[in-house]
Amino acid sequence: MPRSPLVILFVTVFLDLLGFGLVIPFMAYTVESFGASATMVGLLASSYSLAQLVCAPLWGRISDRVGRRPILLLGLLGSSAGYLLFGVAGSLAVLFCGRILAGVAGATIPTAQAYIADVTTQENRAKGMGLIGAAFGLGFVVGPALGGLLAPLGPQLGAWLSARGLTLLALPLVGQPYALPSIVASILSLCAFLAAVFLLPSRSRPRCRPRQAPAHVRDAWRRSPRHGTTRP
Repeated sequence: MPRSPLVILFVTVFLDLLGFGLVIPFMAYTVESFGASATMVGLLASSYSLAQLVCAPLWGRISDRVGRRPILLLGLLGSSAGYLLFGVAGSLAVLFCGRILAGVAGATIPTAQAYIADVTTQENRAKGMGLIGAAFGLGFVVGPALGGLLAPLGPQLGAWLSARGLTLLALPLVGQPYALPSIVASILSLCAFLAAVFLLPSRSRPRCRPRQAPAHVRDAWRRSPRHGTTRP
């Protein structure tokens, strides 16, 4: 099996979990900046997982009909849009829209698992599924840490861009002090989308050699009356 499909699938799942955990360090502060209560923080956090719960079976069924690759590409593109929308949100409603969109796009994780099942043989399927598990764990670890590191840098980067006349680029960072982590996640998802366009092939299930019955079973079958012979 080529190396590139596994790498792209790893990146796809990793970015989905990265986006889930990236906003955790500053989600409460973002919601409070719009004057919302702690209840809204919980609802915003759960909206991502709820969207995944609802959409994962739908994406899986659609991928059975149209193929795994188009759904994975759509998921990466949707994740990029969702993270960007969350980062530049100017209201609580837009925050929810961005988070729900990212959850809908992140529901393609089962499709990535199905892709691995399609392109692997029985001998290396466990390795591919283990790679998905590693992407889960790494995304949960890196996401909150990266969000906490990037959040304070947003206003500084906005001021630096404004000083050089790049007001349009600086506007999201100045208006929303926690926008930078989400924008970075959006850029990463977009890069993964472009990589998947060129590196993720449409693959069908590999042909596996049929498993033969043990020798003594085959011999008994050849000697059976149904096969035209008699036992000695």
